[in-house]
Amino acid sequence: RQLAAGESLENILLDRARGFTISTQDPVTGGVHCSIGSESPNDYIVTSTLASQCPSAVGRALGFSLCRLNEKPVSFVTLGDGSVHNAHFWSAYSLARHAQHKRIKCPVVFGISDNG
Repeated sequence: RQLAAGESLENILLDRARGFTISTQDPVTGGVHCSIGSESPNDYIVTSTLASQCPSAVGRALGFSLCRLNEKPVSFVTLGDGSVHNAHFWSAYSLARHAQHKRIKCPVVFGISDNG
């Protein structure tokens, strides 16, 4: 839809990566997804309370270890305490631990909320 409207692929990807979904002005989701973003072009934070976001967070973290960056980025994902019983969470957690065991940097933080 955005490509058909003449938007460049770069801008579409940056809009999505920035995760402006806390705003109805977000060109991708219109604010209907549970994400946190920033207007800064240097922040690429996309998070959700679902365990299905955990493998992507670990993938981003592993990708950071392949890049030669001056910064030290960290991939952050939030989820509820009920999501720790999900295979998405455990597979992501296991991959992050395996990377650590193999001495591969995997800067990921799992923010787990106690939802009562």
